[in-house]
Amino acid sequence: MKEKLYCLKVSFLSGDPDFAEKAFIGSDLKFSTWMDVERKSIEHIFYADDPKSAVETALEIKLIAKNLRRKNTRISRPSLEVLKKKDWAEAWKKHFKVQHVTKRVVIKPSWLTYKAKKEDVVIEIDPGMSFGTGKHATTRFCLKMLDRIAEEADISKMKVLDAGCGSGILSIGAVKLGFKNITAFDFDPESVVVAKENFGINRISRNKASVAEAELSKLKTVEKFDVVVANIISDVLIKNRKKLDSLLKTGGYLVLAGILSTDYCGLRKAFKEVGYKEIKKSSEDEWTGGLFRK
Repeated sequence: MKEKLYCLKVSFLSGDPDFAEKAFIGSDLKFSTWMDVERKSIEHIFYADDPKSAVETALEIKLIAKNLRRKNTRISRPSLEVLKKKDWAEAWKKHFKVQHVTKRVVIKPSWLTYKAKKEDVVIEIDPGMSFGTGKHATTRFCLKMLDRIAEEADISKMKVLDAGCGSGILSIGAVKLGFKNITAFDFDPESVVVAKENFGINRISRNKASVAEAELSKLKTVEKFDVVVANIISDVLIKNRKKLDSLLKTGGYLVLAGILSTDYCGLRKAFKEVGYKEIKKSSEDEWTGGLFRK
């Protein structure tokens, strides 16, 4: 892993903040979004591993900014900051607190203390650059659905596939809720490294959860799963719906998130066409997630 991280910071200036975030999500750029409640400001931080990538990222941000202006939405010019990864790792800690996702599922950053109740399922998470801190609506939805399945079904022998695992937070939650075995993967090698570190923090052994670098469309596995959780953008979910279907047992649970609310109806229709029934849907901010049965 390289020691330096090139961070391009962009501030939201005016217009519709949802337009800006959707535009960034639609790109292939790695970024995080921070909201300063006291200053009522929104910042997007983009990451690059080397100077050349930083320049390419800045050019892409410039093109996105040009398109946003057509929608009367303005963002600042990106400002570059070069950080040692260990310094950046300390900087983002101030943004994370203990979170209660459900009555018993709690997310705790490893550097904070929390006095757990007997029934609490505590997930310790160090997100790094990977998606999955519990602060995003789509992550919370997936955890809520895993908790719901755990309450209504016998999960002692259920196997879970965590597709696009990011920080590994959903895999950790599944293990601690009592699911038998979890297989996780992500196309981003950085996410795989971070997920393994978070598995270690939570003392999750390899026989309970494993993680590997892979793409959904090229994933090879001989087994089928009782639960598949896919927190991935809707276009990828729809495109790979037959692949997801091939990974799930008949009667299994499919948890889909990462879906903009404006895209959800189309996604639900696409999965209904391949034999899925919607059991539950929930919307938060501009995101909607769905729980389906095969």
